[in-house]
Amino acid sequence: MSTIEEVYYRVKRNANPSMAAMYMYMRLKDGIVHIDSMVVSYATDEEKNIARMEEKSRAEGFMFFAESDEGLKWRKENMAAIRDAYASMVMRF
Repeated sequence: MSTIEEVYYRVKRNANPSMAAMYMYMRLKDGIVHIDSMVVSYATDEEKNIARMEEKSRAEGFMFFAESDEGLKWRKENMAAIRDAYASMVMRF
C-alpha cells in the first residue's frame, strides 16, 4: 500500500514540466467509481501539498490515488471495463 508521500514523489519525479502536476484519484459515490483530480503546484511548500492530498484521502468515498500501488493494480485489473467506458463516452460526442 502506497503512502500519500510516496504517491506525491512518484508523480513529481515524472512531472514534465516540473512546475505542477495533476493528481488523479478515484472516489465511490452512489455505487459508481468516479475519477476526480487535483492540481498540485510544486512552487508551494511540499508539506502543504502532501497535507492537501491527505485531506482528499479522508473525504467520503475516497478510494485511492491513481498512481498509488492500489490505483495501478485497480487499473490493470479493470482495463477492459475502463476502455469500454471511455469508448462509450467518445461515441456520444
